[in-house]
Amino acid sequence: MKRTIQFIAAGLMTLSLTLHFSACTEQSPLTPELSETQSSGFKILKVKNPSLKKEFERSRWIGPFGGAIVVGTPGHGISRLSVPFGALSTWIQINFWWESAGFLEGGADFSPHGTKFNLPVRVELSYKRADLTGVNEDNLEIRYYNETTGQWELIGNQVDKVKKVVIGYTDHFSRYAIGAE
Repeated sequence: MKRTIQFIAAGLMTLSLTLHFSACTEQSPLTPELSETQSSGFKILKVKNPSLKKEFERSRWIGPFGGAIVVGTPGHGISRLSVPFGALSTWIQINFWWESAGFLEGGADFSPHGTKFNLPVRVELSYKRADLTGVNEDNLEIRYYNETTGQWELIGNQVDKVKKVVIGYTDHFSRYAIGAE
């Protein structure tokens, strides 16, 4: 998918940028092969009602002063990425794709992939529409998919039962999911 953004600088000229997002394709950024937990025992949450599938996507420029991107609705749950002051040395356009229901409950993809941060950024993923049958809510975790090892690696397990979110911290962008062992 292409997006064109125009900037007008002091009325003197217009600069157009066409940005390509791999996470904006027709396919979900979290492809079916990522549902497999390999040998880790990590089980990704499933959706309670697959007919309520909803995907959210938002892009925002964030720089050295930090900022946040919020996606979702009260009905589907609210997920957030918070970048603190000093975590970035330059301005970048961050894309946050989040699936509130469907193949992977709470699946999220942040891009551009490979982005590294000077300080940890806070990731809050909602599990509001997740099927918690057989899962202890206190044991929920956020993990990222390590493409090198093929494993889901823990970034956090702080559960906010009021907001229905799991909180974790990361220093890089990847694919993330909520689940439990």
